[in-house]
Amino acid sequence: MKKVPIHTHAEIGAISLIKIQPEILGVQVWEPDYFALEDHRTLFVALQRAYQRNPDFDEFAVISELESMGVLEKIGGKDAASDILNAHCHRRSDIILEMANEYRLDLIDYRAYRRTIQLIEENESELRNAQCDIRELADKIAHTCLVRNAEVSTAKDIASKLIDQMEGKDQRPCFSTGLVYLDRTLKGGMHGGELLTVASESGGGKSIFMVQAAVANLMENKSVVYFSLEMDKTDIFERMVAHHANLPVRTAEEYKISHGRELGTISNSIIALQKMPLIIVDDILDLPSLLAEAHRLHTLGKADVIIIDYLQIIESDNNDNREQQVSEIARRLKNLATKLKVPVVTGSQLNDEGKVRESRAIKQHSNQLIFIKHTGEKSMIFVDKNRRGPRNYTFPITMDGEISKLKE
Repeated sequence: MKKVPIHTHAEIGAISLIKIQPEILGVQVWEPDYFALEDHRTLFVALQRAYQRNPDFDEFAVISELESMGVLEKIGGKDAASDILNAHCHRRSDIILEMANEYRLDLIDYRAYRRTIQLIEENESELRNAQCDIRELADKIAHTCLVRNAEVSTAKDIASKLIDQMEGKDQRPCFSTGLVYLDRTLKGGMHGGELLTVASESGGGKSIFMVQAAVANLMENKSVVYFSLEMDKTDIFERMVAHHANLPVRTAEEYKISHGRELGTISNSIIALQKMPLIIVDDILDLPSLLAEAHRLHTLGKADVIIIDYLQIIESDNNDNREQQVSEIARRLKNLATKLKVPVVTGSQLNDEGKVRESRAIKQHSNQLIFIKHTGEKSMIFVDKNRRGPRNYTFPITMDGEISKLKE
């Protein structure tokens, strides 16, 4: 095993100072790969998760995160974690922030050394045979010192990737909305790293759209996390069963009297759905807890698609006016999609004028904004914003509330 530069003292010191003064994570840029040692990186991720849940966390919250991640024993148990977390015994002060930043800069330098070594090793054969583009390699090495984890790509890299996509060699994964025409309009469906917002009046089909998208992805064996902020998890699951079975879920009395033949189909759908990678969360309303849980489930490989029903019910953690609160919620949901590289789907209410509440803020942060509109007996999907294709695009649908399905 070849030696690589690791600043063990700085890694332990940084973790300990963050535990003492968690606000460090809010005022400085920190990334998990600053930490070369796996145990330290795991501890840092636990600190991040604890901070997302409560910006004023303590040691016990970090230990709890490690337990929920299933890695506490892997890093040596509570005593080993506590030794690192309590390596420093200072009180909170501006000096702590300065010390943490010094450690941070040291760790960035050491990460740069590791990245440089990796680049040289990856290009060693070309270097020895005088076939390496020295300028391109030098540019990539120069970028190893950047504070943020930005992926550095030359024009040559980008062009090659585009050609591969055009030739079908590098196809990006897409996630279905459950509507064929809409998927085509979105260039294959929903995409990782993007926020899709579906808007309608109350009872206009937002939840139906999200249930349909959830079932479509479950049928493709993609894991789905459904945050239900309005309905009980059993009600959401019932809607999914009805959609899957293409039959309404009825009462026990109805099955006894007149719909007994449907019971087998419904039972089969229940059995099928309970085997699928689905998690429904209905006991979280505040934004920090929702984001923390989404991160946790994604870390466990259980969040290929994240659905949040719906945006205006989320409780914000700031005291701004409602439009500013919603703007911040939409921005952080977009950041969630970007960071986890998964599609995030949410809903928004329409106001009495048929516009999205806090529309400017929501439209700004959404990659796609979809309306479900109803005029008399006619219903339609209207694509208002689409960063991947045509917008101001309309196609007719019918809405069947009994089986939670939008039909093209």
